[in-house]
Amino acid sequence: MKKIFFNVTACICAGLLFAGCNKGSGGSGFDGVIQATAVSLPPGLTADEVDIDEVKVVVHRENGKDEDIASGVYDKGRFILNLPLIVQDKYLSPITDGLSGGVKVSDVDAKLCGRDEILAYKGENQVGELCYVKEVYYNNEDDPFAEYEGMVFWYVDRDVNITGSYSEIGGDDNNITESIKYNLSLKKGWNKVYYKQSGDKANNTVSAEITSTELSGLTWYYRPY
Repeated sequence: MKKIFFNVTACICAGLLFAGCNKGSGGSGFDGVIQATAVSLPPGLTADEVDIDEVKVVVHRENGKDEDIASGVYDKGRFILNLPLIVQDKYLSPITDGLSGGVKVSDVDAKLCGRDEILAYKGENQVGELCYVKEVYYNNEDDPFAEYEGMVFWYVDRDVNITGSYSEIGGDDNNITESIKYNLSLKKGWNKVYYKQSGDKANNTVSAEITSTELSGLTWYYRPY
């Protein structure tokens, strides 16, 4: 993925169309229950061709071991995942990791665990991922200047705010100037974090906002590998 939001998340964390939904208390903090009533598929793929029997939330640890923190049955585009109410410290990273410039954190001792996708499995084989995004995601996945909107899940060990912005020259030898703005008010526990990105190819710039403000028009989508 070349969307700059996911690069930021990595630093911080070290067509069949149906309506999708996400169950929670609304706003940023929520009860940790992820529920999809249906999942949209990429163009050319039918429900009969999707062979998934389980979905998981997996945490990638520094020791190289991947561990599941939640799993659930996938049945014809429906699934429910119950995230742990308390995430163990071994899965958490300092919330300041990857942040720089004019970004301010209200409590620099806070720790975070973030996940930007749900992994799909057939038996022990990982076959794809599920993301809560807008449909445009499919058509412009490899375009760094395209517009993207979506939602991910972050756990924090205390109430904390992240505000401010910074700019830097992007990687991958693209020399794109990336500007990222944070406007987050996170509650202790699990939070819904929304992102939106847009780009200006003429000026070789991309800007993104990471916010607690809910975005409309998002749906669960499946990305096969």
